[in-house]
Amino acid sequence: MADAIEIRNDLKGIEIEDGTAPEVVRDLCAARGVEVLSINALYPFDVWNQERAAQATKLAQYARDCGAR
Repeated sequence: MADAIEIRNDLKGIEIEDGTAPEVVRDLCAARGVEVLSINALYPFDVWNQERAAQATKLAQYARDCGAR
């Protein structure tokens, strides 16, 4: 069993997009002894614009709130 995970944000039906609060993810992981390391990726990372900046902020906040390192 894994003791640490990376949340994927490039798959359909993921917590970030389905409305699952990051605190719920944090609590579920903690209950199972799993640490969140990071969120997968910001894509397309090589195209920086206002939309990407907003996505980066959203991912960083979600990562922080779910307890990611």
